[in-house]
Amino acid sequence: MDTSIDQEDQLINAPDNVNSDFKYLTELEILIRKLASTDCQISEANAKSSLFQFFPEYINVVARLPVEYDYSEYLNVFIACCDEFGLFDLSIDEIEQIPKRVIFGLISLVSRDCRTTDFREKLRIQRREADKRYEEYASYIDALFENNDRLIVLRLDLGYEKYFTERITLDIALEDIGRLMLNRHNNQIFDHMVGYIIKTEFGIDRRIHFHTLFFFNGSHRQGNAHVRLAQQIGEYWCKTITQDTGIYWNCNNQIHQFEQIDRCGIGLIHWSDDAKRRNLKDYVLAYLFKLAQGFRPRIHPKSKLIRRGAWPKERVIKLGRPRIGTEERIV
Repeated sequence: MDTSIDQEDQLINAPDNVNSDFKYLTELEILIRKLASTDCQISEANAKSSLFQFFPEYINVVARLPVEYDYSEYLNVFIACCDEFGLFDLSIDEIEQIPKRVIFGLISLVSRDCRTTDFREKLRIQRREADKRYEEYASYIDALFENNDRLIVLRLDLGYEKYFTERITLDIALEDIGRLMLNRHNNQIFDHMVGYIIKTEFGIDRRIHFHTLFFFNGSHRQGNAHVRLAQQIGEYWCKTITQDTGIYWNCNNQIHQFEQIDRCGIGLIHWSDDAKRRNLKDYVLAYLFKLAQGFRPRIHPKSKLIRRGAWPKERVIKLGRPRIGTEERIV
């Protein structure tokens, strides 16, 4: 994997990419992946060089990760090795003065632990579970298209103002997102919403936040108003659900930039538009199920961090009608 963040990833996750902590955490995980690989000695050498160059920054950002969560298998190994070396007990000045031999010793330990049978088995299970979830949610999207001639797809990030993030626990955040979804039944903003996907994530700067996909029936809602609709949901999250402590990022506002790089999988999508449907699954959905920077609460490991709407029921279509109308009955 390249250490740079590709163009579509910059667009999809723009709120995170403006933060240096996110940058360092992302780079660190990529470098650990290279250390774990046995395929390329050059990549391993480059990884060691980069780790050495930005070592204090990496230690600083990892030291501030809350201990109540487990993270990706790569970050878990790095955290365990740092703890074994006692690095989290040192001040910033002390970390900056650590001898090279100690840094190289840590890197060697991380590399060794990432190549053990136990680690590779954990990684295999994690990847298998991620692939299984992706396939389930990709099938869910296909089922939504089978029941709707066109869908309006909204991509929103919902989170909290930085001033409040330290006070927002996972339980509080899950309660907020649960209230948002419950309130949709009595809120015209959500009229004709046919499905949703919500992924809970932890960011070093934004802390607990949500990556969301909302699906609306494009035959009953105005398709070219998708940017405004996403904005209304974001403002409802900020002002009503979180009582002015929330923030949001409207990815639909960047649809023209996605179109320029041929990665557009949001906005109004017709069921027969294979390219946009493929982009929706290959880029937008796949990003939600990335392995990088995943997290799991230690106290309540079974907390529901990924959720979706009910599986759509089979639609009855009258014989002889082309699939371009808007009156087919969903049963």
